[in-house]
Amino acid sequence: LLLDEPTASLDEDSAQAVQKLVGQWQEDNPQAAYIWISHSEQQINQVGDEIWYLDAGRITHTRKSTRAGGNNAGN
Repeated sequence: LLLDEPTASLDEDSAQAVQKLVGQWQEDNPQAAYIWISHSEQQINQVGDEIWYLDAGRITHTRKSTRAGGNNAGN
């Protein structure tokens, strides 16, 4: 599942509802994967396990999200 800025135009309550819906989908489909594209590092730390940083279409570095036990250093 590819989610490109799925909450970009939503109010906070609606954004939280989308995050909850995707979280439930993930629990119901543990064998499935999703990619959540966002400019919000705070949001990515809440919804993802691994964060990939891109620059000019290339992965510059990766790290675990705080949700998955990583730190919030960003590198």
